[in-house]
Amino acid sequence: MPDANATGRPKTNIPKTMPARAHAMRLGLWSLPSLWPAGTGAVVDEAALYDALSGGRLAGAALDVFEAEPYRPAAAEKDLRTLASVVLTPHVGSNTAEANWRMAQACLENLARFFAGSWEQLSRVDLP
Repeated sequence: MPDANATGRPKTNIPKTMPARAHAMRLGLWSLPSLWPAGTGAVVDEAALYDALSGGRLAGAALDVFEAEPYRPAAAEKDLRTLASVVLTPHVGSNTAEANWRMAQACLENLARFFAGSWEQLSRVDLP
């Protein structure tokens, strides 16, 4: 549980960006315990999150990465989409001008290495 602030309410982990703040205020979560994870879908146990939200132990959650992509609940009776206190969005965390520039640069570097025959220097993801 987060530390309590001066009002005695638990602190929240809400990003300081205006869109996140606006969503939090709209949902009434600004000063209540809420989940705004910064990680991957494997970080959050979605069934346990559903239980915490539906049981009132957590005021709300905003997620853009899920255990299964696109989102599919592990159990139909614990579908996060049925809860009004949940905001689910597509994963857009890397959609910035800077991130797109770095991805384009990495792609060009990989192409140059590929055509130069420098296979061992390729930046790649090996699938199982």
